[in-house]
This record gives sequence, structure tokens and C-alpha cells, in this order.
Amino acid sequence: MSEEFVVKIGEPVLTRYERARIVGARALQISHGAPVLIDIEQDDFRPHDVANKELKARVLPIGLSRRVPNGSPQNIPVFLLKDREFMSQIDKPQIQTMTKSSSDGSSEKSTSSSKSSADMFDVAYVTENSIDDFKEAGFDTVEKLAAAKISSLTKISGIGKTTAEKIIESAKELLE
Repeated sequence: MSEEFVVKIGEPVLTRYERARIVGARALQISHGAPVLIDIEQDDFRPHDVANKELKARVLPIGLSRRVPNGSPQNIPVFLLKDREFMSQIDKPQIQTMTKSSSDGSSEKSTSSSKSSADMFDVAYVTENSIDDFKEAGFDTVEKLAAAKISSLTKISGIGKTTAEKIIESAKELLE
């Protein structure tokens, strides 16, 4: 199923609101006695923490529905969406081979053009939609992002000071 599924509405990434809604709903289910889907320690049974661990393990049988302005929905299984919180835990080949719809309606495998741009997706706030903006600004590798100045990153559309700091910190962590 994941080979033929294409996320047509929005990025193939959980928004923070979708993530909060999913974790909150799952924590409520657990607190009302739903079976836990992962192995947990007996002492560590806070529903919110367990729900986060289940999301990280990609075992939740939950989907979400995204809608375009005309009202048509797309139902997306959560395990197919990347999660910025656990980006390093996601299998890179799985992300790169997710199919994309081309302009003629056929589907083709999505692979990145170079290893450095594939690694860029591991940096916080660097998404498929924003990668071109980073490259145009001269940041085409993780190394360049780690060495970037905050003032240089804030020139990119949608990047403020706090986000720039997080991008630099994330890039530095990836290089360690």
C-alpha cells in the first residue's frame, strides 16, 4: 500500500497540530483502558508518554483526514507521514522511495538528486517544499547549515530568528 500511496494534500509530514491531536487522542484511549501497542516498563505508564512512544515506533493504527478548500478529503495513514520530532528514527530509503505524482498523472519514484540534499531532510524545518529555498540561498549541505549565521538563514522566506537557531543546532547535531 505504501508504494502506491501519494500524499496529495500538504507535505508528507505531520503538522504539530496533527501530532498533538493524535498523541492526545491516543493518550485518552490508553487512559480509558485501551491495550498498549508497545512494550513498556511497569513503572513508566503515563498515557501521554506511551502515546508518544507508540507514534515514534509507528505502530498506531490511526489515520488523519486532510481536506482541500473545495472540501474533497484525503485519508492518510499516520505511519506514512514523517514526524519532525523523530526525523532521525525514520528509515531514509522508505522516505526517498515514496511515490510522487508527476504532472502527467503517472507515478514515479522520488529520489533525491544527491546524497547531501537527502541528508538535508534530517535537519529540523527543512522540508521537501522548502529545500529549494535553502539551496537558492546557498545552503545545499548539512555542513553549510551548521556553519550558517542566523542572519543568513533569516533571509529565507518563513525563517525567523528562533527557527534559524533551531536549524543550525539540528545541523550541528547531525554532524556529531
